[in-house]
Amino acid sequence: MSGAAPRVSVLMAARDAAATIEASLRSLQRQTLADWECLVVDDGSQDATALRVERLAASDPRIRLLRTPAQGVVAARNTAAAQARADAVAILDADDLAHRERLRLQLAQLEAQGGGVVSCLPRYFRRSEVGPGLARYEAWLRRQTEGAALLRARFIEMPYAHSSLMLERRLGAGLGWYRDHPWPEDFDLSLRLAASGAPHGVIPRALLAWRVRADSLLRTDARYSISAFAQCRAEALARDLLQPEQPWMLWGHGETGKALRQALAQRDRRPAAILEVDPRKIGQRIEGIPVRDALAWIERQVLGSEAVPADSRLLISVAGATARRKIRAALAPTAWVEGESYFFAA
Repeated sequence: MSGAAPRVSVLMAARDAAATIEASLRSLQRQTLADWECLVVDDGSQDATALRVERLAASDPRIRLLRTPAQGVVAARNTAAAQARADAVAILDADDLAHRERLRLQLAQLEAQGGGVVSCLPRYFRRSEVGPGLARYEAWLRRQTEGAALLRARFIEMPYAHSSLMLERRLGAGLGWYRDHPWPEDFDLSLRLAASGAPHGVIPRALLAWRVRADSLLRTDARYSISAFAQCRAEALARDLLQPEQPWMLWGHGETGKALRQALAQRDRRPAAILEVDPRKIGQRIEGIPVRDALAWIERQVLGSEAVPADSRLLISVAGATARRKIRAALAPTAWVEGESYFFAA
């Protein structure tokens, strides 16, 4: 395509999205920032996805259809990214909707902060499909309203909806965009973006309508299991935070903590101790690792009666915002600092 590059390239991967893709594209056509292109990769659809896109593209050259054999979402997103011409790249899934101000506000923030990454808040629609777990995740996402919060929360869950993302094209390209691993490609990218040192910002408004579907990958794909998420976290932790000989401890050995410990052990990262509040576990050894009383350990940290190496790290793998709040409050009087020496990872 000739002509000047647009200000924003929107990446959209689609497979069998005929029922929703037209609404997604029309939400882009309503944007107050009109200088965009949308690269739609039809990943081997068997329905009328391509027909829907072609019909809109016939009267709107900003929409570009790229048809490929069915290769999966990673290949589809990378195909779209390779064709992007703008310096700023936004993501929009083929079943989601963008608020009319989304591109304008995110691009302004991206430019104001000198590049990097900008997300916005989501709101689910089709509320009848939103169960308690998704409702908790949505509420948690909507509390991540600052870039620093995104970085602190990066190992807990993906701290923004991937479909809400805007970033510098050169940043994504420098990281190799999406990687094909047995864990979520979007969570994997978010962890590499966080480790890059690039600025992170948030538009604290709900600018993404995030469709909930019973057949979404989140509910059906093995890459979204507890074990797969643990592998993704462990890959990032071993790469970016825990050096092979660095002392660290793990707080929590429930389902998520156990999965994380096992995934880190596969990468030759083993904690010096496990901290627990469960009296049935305290005093035991798990694969040779002593299980200590977490509350007694905190008391010693507050009193300064137990020294720890200066480069020690504490990974806290407990589920639920309430538990995290209590642990955060308990650690507040100590020398441990969230995002520097201790991290939530569950």
